[in-house]
Amino acid sequence: MLKKTSRLDVLLGRAAEEMLSPEEATELEEILTRDPEARKRYLQYLDLHAELEESFQLHAVAGGLGSVFFPGVSGWRLWTGAAACAACGMLFASVAWAYATPVIQKAQRRTIFTENFEDRLAHQPTGLPRAPGAWSGDDASVVGAENGVLPKTGNSMLRFLRSTHAEENTPKSAWCDIYRLVELSTPPALGSRLSLSASFAVAPASDGEQFDIYVGLNALDTYPVQAPDLDTARNLSNTTLGRRLPATRNGKWHELSVDTQVSPQTRYVLVHLAMLRRVPGPSPSHVQFAGHYVDDIKLDLLPSNALPVKTP
Repeated sequence: MLKKTSRLDVLLGRAAEEMLSPEEATELEEILTRDPEARKRYLQYLDLHAELEESFQLHAVAGGLGSVFFPGVSGWRLWTGAAACAACGMLFASVAWAYATPVIQKAQRRTIFTENFEDRLAHQPTGLPRAPGAWSGDDASVVGAENGVLPKTGNSMLRFLRSTHAEENTPKSAWCDIYRLVELSTPPALGSRLSLSASFAVAPASDGEQFDIYVGLNALDTYPVQAPDLDTARNLSNTTLGRRLPATRNGKWHELSVDTQVSPQTRYVLVHLAMLRRVPGPSPSHVQFAGHYVDDIKLDLLPSNALPVKTP
């Protein structure tokens, strides 16, 4: 029995570090499928994770872990596995707690919203959305392949155009923001997590400008009929989480994601994606984006017994 348990621990550790070979992934699936004791041990693995999540709190800030956490009304916690492991040691050899077992995550994750712009949905340059069902924000446009950049999936992608829109008219802004309000069909169970991911690409250029990409989500119990400003939305949120990283200008797609626990009272999620010109800084006129794109957007709901997913 000890030998079998040791093998299970090795496989869980390798899966956590994303080092499983295809043969080992199949072996792990078979063990969990046929062996009740192995499933029990895996549940203990999840239980320990839940205890760690309740015991440790880490607010990541921009420039440190590349993340920004805005505490909402309920003050839900964001943590990283590295901190948890350092505090209480390792249950399994080589387990990195911030990574989830790919085999298990595939079965547990439920996608509640996807967008790849194939239906050419109209983008409304009017700030924050007034209702679910459409993209809004600064000037942007759904396009096909251009500037040497191919859509991540299908034939379409969204192009960032300007760091403002007609109703806003803020020339000094360096952010081109787009938003989508997603209504949840059922409330999240206690301990559930939301994971938002999007892929960004920037066409190659030699002008010396530097850009950042950003993904953020705001989990809301209610949403005002009249679209608020972003600060208002954040103040109304039970959870607000964003992540920002430098963009690579090579025309290739790079995924960025955030993952956080949300309140069972959550009824809406405000998806926030952005492209920011970091260098040069603010200028008297609005920023134009010559070849900056986003595609393959996913909002997933993970149940309470799922582990946090790895973010790049």
